[in-house]
This record gives sequence, structure tokens and C-alpha cells, in this order.
Amino acid sequence: MYPDETRGKQTIAQLRHGHPERLFNLTRLKIHVFEALLAWIIDRQIASTSGDDRFVSLDQKLFIFLHICATGSSYRQVAEFLQHSTQTVSRSADDLCERMGVLN
Repeated sequence: MYPDETRGKQTIAQLRHGHPERLFNLTRLKIHVFEALLAWIIDRQIASTSGDDRFVSLDQKLFIFLHICATGSSYRQVAEFLQHSTQTVSRSADDLCERMGVLN
């Protein structure tokens, strides 16, 4: 559906390394808290960084989950923002929720 498969990765990289308010406005977490949560997920082996998804990295999954929770955005809005399909966004959010025990 989207011609540039790297758009989501680039967007997350810009948010993580850009102005701190951008990530905060979209996730309600400061950058150091986002990074600590990402490290915690990796350390606890809740999810791996091995690329079990072809196009969605762990930091993208975390962003998707947090952005939806923080802003009430729809899967369609997140899909458009990251240039992923709604199915990919849905799968990513559900996968991270399930691994963190949110959907037990």
C-alpha cells in the first residue's frame, strides 16, 4: 500500500533523536522514559529486537502502543502517520500488549 517501507523507521528515529517535545506530544513520555521502557522490555525479554516482524521494529511497536493510549488515535491515523497498513498497526499494538500481559 505504501511505497516507502522505511518511513516508519525514519519517523521513529527522528522522534527519538529530535526535539524532546515531539515524542512527548505523541506518547506523553519524555525521551529518557521512552528509552528506559524500551530497555526494560528488551531486558525482560518481553519482546526481542531480532526483527520478528519484517517492517516493524520494537521501538515502532512501543510507539504505536503508547501513541494510541496517549492520544486515542485510531489505527488508521497511526497507519497514515507511520505509512504502515492498518493491519500492521493492529498486529503491532496487539503483539506488544499481549507480550506485556495487558491482554491476558
